Amino acid sequence: MASRIFLYAQQLGLTSPFVIGGASIIGAHQLFTTQVTDAQKEAMTRKYTDLFRSTLVNPKNISEADLRKYVESSHDIAVSQVLASPVFYALYQTNQPIGLRKGLGVREVVRILVPHLARSCSEAVRGTLAAGPLVATLYGIAAVALPVAQNLGMELGLEKKMAEGLSMASIFLFAAPRVELALERMGCGANQPMSRGFTAKAYGAMATRMAAGPLLQYLSVYLGRGEEDKLRDLAFFVAGTTLAQHPLNGFMAATTLPYPKGLTHQEFKKLENQRLRNFILGGDVTGNGNAKMARWRLAGTFVQRLFFGAFWTELTHTHK
Repeated sequence: MASRIFLYAQQLGLTSPFVIGGASIIGAHQLFTTQVTDAQKEAMTRKYTDLFRSTLVNPKNISEADLRKYVESSHDIAVSQVLASPVFYALYQTNQPIGLRKGLGVREVVRILVPHLARSCSEAVRGTLAAGPLVATLYGIAAVALPVAQNLGMELGLEKKMAEGLSMASIFLFAAPRVELALERMGCGANQPMSRGFTAKAYGAMATRMAAGPLLQYLSVYLGRGEEDKLRDLAFFVAGTTLAQHPLNGFMAATTLPYPKGLTHQEFKKLENQRLRNFILGGDVTGNGNAKMARWRLAGTFVQRLFFGAFWTELTHTHK
């Protein structure tokens, strides 16, 4: 029985190192938040802020309150993203083509649809767990890099608010998209190689999504935005991330399907770009789609971003 369970988990991708690592990180976080007392947490935070301010930044530029705000915001945005991730990965899988067509009877539709929805549920779990280590890495780096970057700006003569804004832009729009792209590829199972040019295009799309997504949500937590800002921020989130996510879905789909063996470098680059065009214009990387399918995929992406964004925005805008 145990071997069967392990084999089934292996088939679902639940035994990969990233999934196991993600489960371990989430479990450790849960133990920490429930078993460590507030006094112990405060003592650890004080030791961290004292060490940080004495070694990495000028204490005149970064106060203890500033540093605590960065740490707390990075922690809270990481938790909110993990909580919202099942919605993203389930809808990403649900939005994949499954062969439904006109003329199918009810039994045929059910036979196709039920396993597909079951797969979407398993992907919600697998994708979230697999992304766990990279979410922890992204916002762990942000907690350290943001105050360091702000301190650097102030040392160069910038005012505090300007240095604060530039630090967030530099981390979330230049450094973080690389981590986020790796996170998304891991969560979506897109493990085929990409050429440098293809990676650069994916990086550009991811930076656009970072601006309308994680950066916006981080600012919501950092600035303490509430109910009055929720609809405006959600509209910006959905519009910006949908325009970026549709080609990103193409990058994910193009690098999920294995490439033929024996391709030259030029043939490989041509094929990966052709797959991306096929997806954006036809909704299918194989070239078997059409404009109608592409519109449906874009509509599916909009719904995906709407539900994911609504859930994530609810979490970030009710933070106190």
